[in-house]
Amino acid sequence: MIGYEIYQWLKRENIKANYPELLLEIDYLDRPGARLLEYLRKGDKVILIDAMKAGYEVGAVKVIDKEVLQKNKLISSHGFGVADTLALAEVIDELPEWLTILGIEIGGEEKPVFGEVIKGVKQALQRALR
Repeated sequence: MIGYEIYQWLKRENIKANYPELLLEIDYLDRPGARLLEYLRKGDKVILIDAMKAGYEVGAVKVIDKEVLQKNKLISSHGFGVADTLALAEVIDELPEWLTILGIEIGGEEKPVFGEVIKGVKQALQRALR
């Protein structure tokens, strides 16, 4: 699972040490559904990294706009996914002040190349955490 591999990489690389001024928490949630709300409440700034099937090249890392995600419910690779949870969070006024969503295209049968995915994730995180 690419999500777990990225989580392990974030822990191994000690990303938190690169941003000592920020209180970063790194969590891995496997298909959390509405449980994601608990994690959205924890911070003012939230970065979600999620697998998606949106027709991009396998392994592509995209910053996904919340509105685009909500319009295209099929973008998540999970049942009650990020789009549904964000829609619910908005209705009950539980969205974090600042939200960035990184989608990693997992496509169909082909597995993303981890090194390429990490390069994209690293670049996106650097932009988001500036």
